[in-house]
Parts: sequence; C-alpha cells; structure tokens
Amino acid sequence: MVEAACAGLERERAAADAALAAHTDPGTRLGEDGITVRELLVHRVEEYARHCGHADLLRECVDGRVAVASGAWPHPRRRVTSTCRRDA
Repeated sequence: MVEAACAGLERERAAADAALAAHTDPGTRLGEDGITVRELLVHRVEEYARHCGHADLLRECVDGRVAVASGAWPHPRRRVTSTCRRDA
C-alpha cells in the first residue's frame, strides 16, 4: 500500500514538473482562471507542507514522539494524544 502511494505521488510530481517546465516565466498566466505559474508553484509547496504536517500528526499518534522545540507548543504530547483519542 505504501509503495503504491509513493508511486502515485511520483507520477503526479513528474506530471506537474513536465507541465510547469513548459512555462519558464513565473508570471505566465494559464487556463481560464488566468492563474500564474508562480501561484501554481506556491500552491504546490503549500499543499506538500500541509500533507507533511498531517503525516507528522499521525506519526505522533502512533509513537508519541513530538518534534517541537521546547516551549514552542505547550504540552504538545498531551494535546496531540488527546486529539487522537477524541477522534478515534
């Protein structure tokens, strides 16, 4: 299952790279909405970061480890664990 998900991600990444490679000017407007290449690239980074954050929360629910600097998020383990239990 993980291998299939990784393969799907790689296919999507390759397709997006190929489509964007044809447009070297980040100000180029595309499609009916006229979104710029720059906006597409920013959106791509935002989505990737968001999904990485979701994966990190799931990992924290499984192993209880938190990857947060001291004091950055008060009682992160308690907060994430209670959220996982509540939503289970």
